[in-house]
Amino acid sequence: MAAAPEGEFVDAGPFAVALSVSQADGVEAVIGEPLRRVEDFRLVTGRGRFSDDRALPGQLHVAFARSPHAHARLEGLETAAAERLPGVVAVLTAADYAGDGMRAMPAQGNPKDVELVNRDGRPVVYPALAPLAEDRIRRVGEAVE
Repeated sequence: MAAAPEGEFVDAGPFAVALSVSQADGVEAVIGEPLRRVEDFRLVTGRGRFSDDRALPGQLHVAFARSPHAHARLEGLETAAAERLPGVVAVLTAADYAGDGMRAMPAQGNPKDVELVNRDGRPVVYPALAPLAEDRIRRVGEAVE
């Protein structure tokens, strides 16, 4: 697909998209182009390994309450009902996490056995994200407790 000029409207069948494309340093725009995926080989060949494949004596499981909102202010959490549920060992919030001296973690989205790079060859940057929302909800599905 050829790059669209700045601000051009592109009709993509049921998806009509207004593009704002700029080309810098000779890097071509890839909107609408298939991208070769390098991280899936072991998954599609049945060689994926997942923590859920293991069961150990005394093993606990976790469940997260997730926000239905894309952007919201988190003013408080009511945890008493969850704490009373049978089998619940703990209900933890961002305050508990911070109280234990823990900090945000890099949002590593890919196993390290497959190193991803940007189209220009630079490494992918993984921003630090808190595992639980503290005071603001930033996306639908963000864990709050």
